[in-house]
Amino acid sequence: MFDFVRTSDGAKLHQGFIEIIRKIFPWYWDEICGLVDGCEIP
Repeated sequence: MFDFVRTSDGAKLHQGFIEIIRKIFPWYWDEICGLVDGCEIP
């Protein structure tokens, strides 16, 4: 899956997913960002 996301088609699909999640489930997106910050993942 990571290899696919690195392609231009995969990146577009991934970005679309992120935009949808941020609009429909903003609290879920905030939780994901908090987990990433806590894990110190870039």
